[in-house]
Amino acid sequence: MKQFLFLFLIPFLLFAEVTESYSKKSVQVGEESILEVKFQTGDVAEWSLPAKGFLFSETDAETPIGELKDITQTPTELKFTYVYFEPGKFTAKLGWKNANGETVQSREVLEVKTVLADEKEPLDIAEPIVFSGQYIIRLLTFILIGLAVVTGLAYLLFYFNNKKKAKVKDALFEKLEVDSNEDFYKKQLEKMLMNSEMSHKEFIFHLSGYIKERIGNKRQVSVMHLTQSELHEILQLDYRVANVELLTIDNYFNSVKYMPNEEKITSDNALGLVKYWEKILVR
Repeated sequence: MKQFLFLFLIPFLLFAEVTESYSKKSVQVGEESILEVKFQTGDVAEWSLPAKGFLFSETDAETPIGELKDITQTPTELKFTYVYFEPGKFTAKLGWKNANGETVQSREVLEVKTVLADEKEPLDIAEPIVFSGQYIIRLLTFILIGLAVVTGLAYLLFYFNNKKKAKVKDALFEKLEVDSNEDFYKKQLEKMLMNSEMSHKEFIFHLSGYIKERIGNKRQVSVMHLTQSELHEILQLDYRVANVELLTIDNYFNSVKYMPNEEKITSDNALGLVKYWEKILVR
């Protein structure tokens, strides 16, 4: 009887189905999840694997919605490391032909939840050091920054009051001083892009500064002090950026802003984002 059962199960053992599972079926925006695909030798005749790099929706080929960060493969297992920049339910673009020649598509669904439902500040991303480390370190950093700002403002008031009293104005010197600060963030991005990879947080910080810099140059007035809603209005009216696109950008910037570790971004992916914004900013 045992021999009969063993012989009966052999076909099923030889043609076991490919199994899929996520290490975390529900994650937050910016959080990694690994799709594990297990199979036996002979189960798969041909693979159709996704490419590493940014992921895009079917309706928008310019704004990334996520990234396939890594692919590892063994004789009986595949692992795909995903991170998404916006909430939703996503299925990997993965397919294969089984031993019978039938084409099968990945069916496992990953649910991505928003980081902070009520917070929208993509272009006001703070410098990386503010949002890394333990809470007490961040608190002390905020306090120190606050003291530095107050001290700086006091110095500026003292400086300009004395300058006004002296009635001295060197227009040429002031012009050179302003020119020396033009395109600051552009130059910083150019330096960063010379490396093969860089800090994701630091890149987004300088990219957001570059965006404000370009907008300010076009309007011939600084926009660094504007609120997020005011910047959104400029992007919508002057650059024709759709509200849906702004929401996607919001989620992407916020996901990077709240990354719990020092993630890296490749120069190719960073350059792609810079070119994407350059297309918007020349409208």
